[in-house]
Amino acid sequence: MFARTAARPAPGRGALRIALIACVMSLPFAAHAETASDIVKEWNEQYKAWGATVARYGRIEPGLSERDVTLHDGEVVFSIPMPGQDGDAIDVRVTYGAMNLTGLTRSATGYTADSIAIPGDLTMEIELPGELFNSSASLADATSDEDAEAEDDEATDEDADGAENGGEATADPAADQPNVKMVIVQKGYEATGLAWPALPALPNDPQKPVTQYFPLAKLLLDVKADRMAAASIETRQTGIPGMDSSVRYENYVIRNQADGRIEENSIDRMVQTEMLPNFTGDGFQTVEMTLGRTVTRGTDLMPLLSLLGQGTDPSRKTLMAEQDAVDFRVKGDGFEVSIASLTAEDIGVSDTSPLKILPMLDAAALDQAPDEMEIGMAAMEAVGVFRFGKMEVNGVKVTAPEVNGELTRTTLRELSSKGFGEFSIDGLSGEVTAQGKLKLHRIAIADLEFPSLMALIEIGMIGGEPSFAQTLAARPLIGLFEIVGFNLNAATLGGEINIDEYRQTERGHINRIPTDIGLSMRGIRFPVSLIEEAEARSVFEAMNLTDVVIDQNLKVTWNEATGDLALEDLSVTLKDGGSFKMNFVLGNVSRALFETPEMAQLALAGATVKSAMVRSSDAKIVRAMLEKQAKDAKLSADTLAMGLADTAANDMGPLAATRFGKELVEALRVFLMDPKEIVIEIAPEKPVPVTQLIGMMASPNAIPDLLNARVRSK
Repeated sequence: MFARTAARPAPGRGALRIALIACVMSLPFAAHAETASDIVKEWNEQYKAWGATVARYGRIEPGLSERDVTLHDGEVVFSIPMPGQDGDAIDVRVTYGAMNLTGLTRSATGYTADSIAIPGDLTMEIELPGELFNSSASLADATSDEDAEAEDDEATDEDADGAENGGEATADPAADQPNVKMVIVQKGYEATGLAWPALPALPNDPQKPVTQYFPLAKLLLDVKADRMAAASIETRQTGIPGMDSSVRYENYVIRNQADGRIEENSIDRMVQTEMLPNFTGDGFQTVEMTLGRTVTRGTDLMPLLSLLGQGTDPSRKTLMAEQDAVDFRVKGDGFEVSIASLTAEDIGVSDTSPLKILPMLDAAALDQAPDEMEIGMAAMEAVGVFRFGKMEVNGVKVTAPEVNGELTRTTLRELSSKGFGEFSIDGLSGEVTAQGKLKLHRIAIADLEFPSLMALIEIGMIGGEPSFAQTLAARPLIGLFEIVGFNLNAATLGGEINIDEYRQTERGHINRIPTDIGLSMRGIRFPVSLIEEAEARSVFEAMNLTDVVIDQNLKVTWNEATGDLALEDLSVTLKDGGSFKMNFVLGNVSRALFETPEMAQLALAGATVKSAMVRSSDAKIVRAMLEKQAKDAKLSADTLAMGLADTAANDMGPLAATRFGKELVEALRVFLMDPKEIVIEIAPEKPVPVTQLIGMMASPNAIPDLLNARVRSK
């Protein structure tokens, strides 16, 4: 699960044959003899028919019965030419000291055996041409900029000298790259209750250099084993400096494999070493990764076969039912990361139709690559068929120079190409010595829906600004985003930044526009010094506040049955500064507002005003602003308050002479002098059409009474 994939050659016919050769080692061809000794004698000839340069046994020893046999000193060697690489080849060598087979016989489709055991080592050696690897990954090439520039200058001079002397230019350094050697050693192999199919002849269709091999994968459905185990499996990679690595699995066991399914496989321990860059960016270091017992249950190869066009049961879509792993650790120079446990459940595919990219692989191998957009889309669709039911990581600890942290749990649920059900982080804490301390109780995103691939491509191909509809189409939908218990204590920020709770919700989307929006913010605290606007910062400082503490709510809904569009609550509370709250209800709002938002004015033409309210209470910040402005103007705050009320009356125009206008001006005077509370309410006896209000704007005097508008203050 965590082993890093070893370096691989470029894809092509040769690369595919490596996998087939590995199968050949354990899945011999059909023969006509009846004894175990006669059966195994035919296998070397079959290996040679597949292109082996060496295929031999030192000795074949018959067993106690004609169905038992022991092979001694076995060796098979293949040299596979690399496509497009003149003279280069991949060399594969398989050896073992002894192999014991009991109850070996033929079946209608292949072979069966009571048991197979290799008490010593089964070794596979693979040598890859160094030209396949980028020399820049080498430690030997990790030189300073000055050295690199000197080498470039020297190489340029040598190239010039070569050209002047009629010789060839300096060879590419990659040509001198050492070969990479991989050695896989399996110790103590034992298997019981075996059955496997006979392999057909290797296909050879020049027009299908890749997909011609896919039908062979179906033979995996006929492989059966009650139990297969190895005391250890170790892979070592050497050759290019800086790319050396190794991985070792201890006590590897497979139980009950049949019809492409594996009931359970387990590994007691994994140890892996890699060369990774130092944190300082100077050179590399050896990093060791270890993993405790890992158990995987309910593995099924059928979904993969279906994607390759070789499946026989499209209803089987689960690749892995569950996996548990414990005690994962990564250690390097001065740092360590540990994970108490990892779990995964219900990993599979959403569609078992053959992948559209399959025929494109043949075209690419034949240098007949399809359109880049087409193959890119097909590749993304191939990745998009996979889904993950649940993945969870528990008990993470990180220790490094000047950094440490812990994480209780991170969870990912229902991930697919369409989105995911939940991604959450719980119990995060950490400290960076030079920066500060962080604590986070929980952060989560839920019910996230990704935009379609076509919508993203369309946005990317637009030369100018996208339209509103295009922007909507490319917008991800988030059902829930929440932060609970966030605290950052950083001296560089002037103090603590705190969030008791932040919760944002969206539901009931129409045309990717939510019809139910909620926002709740509690205990948002940050230092006044973080306010960038000097004028605003000075107001808080005048109130003797060192921190800004805010609570806020927002709730907007649209009820399709009633047509009511309601701002149920828009409120902001500033500790020691006051509060503001507003709500309103529009009636008869049609669905067209969401289906065609670019025509919002027409959609609202038939709406009605049902109610509204605005309230401001204990607004100490209003008085503080007045006092600061009055001081700057060399006036008293009360004088400035009266002047602002008079200015408001002048700005109201004809409404100033109405009952509502007089109430509003008087309420403003009282509120600005002592801002305890001011309330503006609209409560018409029956809903008022928006079009009627628009028609009255030329002579608005009657509007306040029509809406039954009232103002009061304390």
